Amino acid sequence: MGGTLTGLKLAIVIGIIVVIAGSVTGAVILLSPSGTSATTTTTTPLTTTTTTTLPTTPRENFILGADISWVQQQEDGGAVFSDNGVQKDIFEILKDHGFNYIRLRIFHSPGEENGYANEPWLPEPMAENYCDLEHTMEMAERIKAAGMGFLLDFHYSDTWADPGKQYKPLAWENLSFDELTLAVHDYTRDVIEALENQGTPPDMVQIGNEIDGGFIWPDGSTSDFDKFTTLLKAGIAAVKEVDPSIKIMLHIAKGGDASGAESWVNNVLQRDVEFDIIGLSCYPQWHGPPSGWRNTFNYLDDKFPDHSFIIAEYSSFKDKVNHIMYDLPDERGLGTFIWEPTGWGVESLFYANGETKDLIDLYPQLAAQYGVTTWSDIGIELSDLVIDPPAVGPSENVTISVNVKNVADNTHSYNVFLSIDGPGQADSLSDLVWETVTLEPDESTTIEFTVARETEGTCNIRIGELTGSFDVGS
Repeated sequence: MGGTLTGLKLAIVIGIIVVIAGSVTGAVILLSPSGTSATTTTTTPLTTTTTTTLPTTPRENFILGADISWVQQQEDGGAVFSDNGVQKDIFEILKDHGFNYIRLRIFHSPGEENGYANEPWLPEPMAENYCDLEHTMEMAERIKAAGMGFLLDFHYSDTWADPGKQYKPLAWENLSFDELTLAVHDYTRDVIEALENQGTPPDMVQIGNEIDGGFIWPDGSTSDFDKFTTLLKAGIAAVKEVDPSIKIMLHIAKGGDASGAESWVNNVLQRDVEFDIIGLSCYPQWHGPPSGWRNTFNYLDDKFPDHSFIIAEYSSFKDKVNHIMYDLPDERGLGTFIWEPTGWGVESLFYANGETKDLIDLYPQLAAQYGVTTWSDIGIELSDLVIDPPAVGPSENVTISVNVKNVADNTHSYNVFLSIDGPGQADSLSDLVWETVTLEPDESTTIEFTVARETEGTCNIRIGELTGSFDVGS
């Protein structure tokens, strides 16, 4: 109990790879002689390095968002969500962990032939037309009841739309371009009006999903930017006619392509498209490592000072994507949306049985770090971050320690996360490790992580609101 570490999450592999809860990262975690990678001690912490508290400007409106468009389908299939063994509504679980915004995709007519509910690979059609307007309205009621923000993602298709496919809705197949432009406007208006009339309007709207090459092909392809932007303007105008306060995001999948994103945005702006937010997808398998994403956003931030930014989709590198957004100047990085955390890939936040994974406990700490909530809200206090030694050679050990205190009024277990940002990272998954500590009320303990890096350079680390760094030299 008090002062003991439980739930070891680290498995060591010879060389430079460490497996962390099913994820592969370039951080090397080296075992101590006792065979563990983290220890608990009551001795006085080392003081060889001075560390500072992250200069946090409280950002109560920073978006910690999740796209949970699969949830209705999962629940109808028998899924039951739970947190620490306690069954709860999915919205309650997410909100308890710092999430404050929900993204939903909407298909035009998913019940049509080759629509989402009738895709050829399905053994039989779905029982319901998920992600249509009716289902979206039901989910919107749950979002608003939870007091969360609502981003609506128009796909303008009967099924998935992404950079590789932007299928026109079957109902629009034979329309002239002028008729299609009117159809985009009227459909968008009708959806927003239905949500407004229900008292559940979206706070933000995406006109299209990952529209690098345009949408509603072939008419809306970027092979003809004039036609593409005419359709964009029709959708945007419809939203603003119903509710001028709704923010407009344009979403492309260019997280690692700064020049490509700049060119795309310039082409849109040159045709007088008015929108508020540039949204990018950031997946390492398609868009490279997080260092490239940070470079892209920093570059776009300089080029487009009148717009804000969002990471509209991500899954891995959960700590880094949020830091990238928070670190943009003038609070223009609005936040992030994790894609389908209830069931997509090894980096999801829930197991197949609906129980939360330890990874979800990162988000309350991010929320407190950014000022969305406070540290007292999650019941822990972090202090005395020490890095010893502050400079090492390649593959030499660095000990990182932090004091953790339980300020809640009951015995509690915490997953304390160490985020590493520096050279030598793997391109695919996050340098994120954590340890579980159980403490009695007012009890404190010191957690130690032992890490090493083979690549020379400066490694920046964060544990909650505490930051520091160590240098790897020759």
